[in-house]
Amino acid sequence: MIDKMIVEKLLSKLKSWYKSGEWWRNVDYTPFEIVVAIIVSQRTYYKQVIRFMETFRARYKSPEDVCEGSTDELIAVCRVVGMAERRAATIRELSRKILSVSGMKNFLKLSPEKARELLLSVKGIGEKTADMILVALFGSKYFIVDCNILRVLRRLGIIPTNIDIYRARKELEPFIPSEHRVFLHTSLVSLGQKICRPRNPACTACPLNKLCDYARKTVAHDQNFL
Repeated sequence: MIDKMIVEKLLSKLKSWYKSGEWWRNVDYTPFEIVVAIIVSQRTYYKQVIRFMETFRARYKSPEDVCEGSTDELIAVCRVVGMAERRAATIRELSRKILSVSGMKNFLKLSPEKARELLLSVKGIGEKTADMILVALFGSKYFIVDCNILRVLRRLGIIPTNIDIYRARKELEPFIPSEHRVFLHTSLVSLGQKICRPRNPACTACPLNKLCDYARKTVAHDQNFL
């Protein structure tokens, strides 16, 4: 069940556990590189994204470079993150859209609403990805739910198992103070990747295990959990 009290408990425990901050502030990526990294990060392990970005940055410095380069080369660069042809097409189309507003500097001068409209016009960029880009580049205060967060919330018992990422966001966002939404997103993503994994979750090491329905049912007998 969702209420302000459970949100406060989550924030309190996660603040003691998660110290990394937003990942896009911990790297020296340009705004264009941040956009590309977010696009390829969907359903992809962070390590793969880092490997991809090392190669991408060495070859492409701007949307112009992407548009001037060959499609086959971009597909080859994208293979490390999977769905290479689809992701290459998305990056290429986005680069063209950015150039249509005279480049990245002018894109960053758009209102968040106009920027979102442009992003959503690109095939392969959905609402979640667009909003994540707005959070990273414009400081928009959304609570974005991905598959990692959805899994954590379901196991905690905060949302039913039949709710999807869009419904989960709609249900939770009103209960999360706007200044904490980005932190809650990044910390829960990290928790889902490192601890609350799809298989073999490390419940005894989880900072939220005392709040978690799944942990109570599966590892309550473990002395480390008591």
